[in-house]
Amino acid sequence: MRRYRHERHDHDWWKQHYVIIVLVGGGYYYHDSGYWYPAWGYDSNYERYDYDGPIYTYGNLLPDQVIVNVQRALKELGYYAGDLNGSLGVNTRNALAAYQQDYGLDATGAVDEATVRALGLI
Repeated sequence: MRRYRHERHDHDWWKQHYVIIVLVGGGYYYHDSGYWYPAWGYDSNYERYDYDGPIYTYGNLLPDQVIVNVQRALKELGYYAGDLNGSLGVNTRNALAAYQQDYGLDATGAVDEATVRALGLI
């Protein structure tokens, strides 16, 4: 007969007591995981997350500095009318896609090497 009581410090105590997955609003939320966003890592209520893809950088610039330079160049060309905020939001992506389409580039709405070259930033 075993006279042992499982305690929190035991290796499998948490697995036996916290195995609940809660579905809220269509996404997977893990109970007591310390992070309450859906499994894809950010709030899905936003149409597009500002930083959900790789951003081409050049020199020793940080991505937000590159985005400001791209926004400035697009603004000078009349494609972008927003603030120079370093955020790759919907307005910046739409301006990028319009510029890319007009200049025969793949209209991805992303900051890539071909677009940065076409803008004359490198």
